[in-house]
Amino acid sequence: MDHIYGYSEVLNALKTDSGIGEHDANALPTEPDYKIIDGQVFSIGNLKIKAIHTPGHTPGSTCFLINKQLFTGDTLFPGGPGKTQTPENFRQIVQSITEKLFTLDDSIQFHPGHGEGSTLSKSLAEFKIFKSKSHDTSLCGDVEWA
Repeated sequence: MDHIYGYSEVLNALKTDSGIGEHDANALPTEPDYKIIDGQVFSIGNLKIKAIHTPGHTPGSTCFLINKQLFTGDTLFPGGPGKTQTPENFRQIVQSITEKLFTLDDSIQFHPGHGEGSTLSKSLAEFKIFKSKSHDTSLCGDVEWA
């Protein structure tokens, strides 16, 4: 998993609790303090944060919605989904995006784990172009909507 290298060192340096999507917990070198589940709402200070389980990039990929700002990690980027390893993972990430993210208010700004963000409405328009074309059933990896 590409974002857990150095996990133990960071945790020790910050002396804080850790959490991860429940379906990725086994990938950590140590047990997390808590497992994040789909739909869970938690607070940090005055912020209310909603967890949205979006499997595909990893089994436990999770996006976080704070007001009208969506942090998508490696699930959704401007122009397409995150990288997937298998055709089944690709189908899963597309299902996560269409059923859980594109059903949110389309004016929501999203912020991926790498690069610039965009809006859900723009990404949905790109996805509709992608969906209108036929694709090989073995499609996976780095895929762009348009």
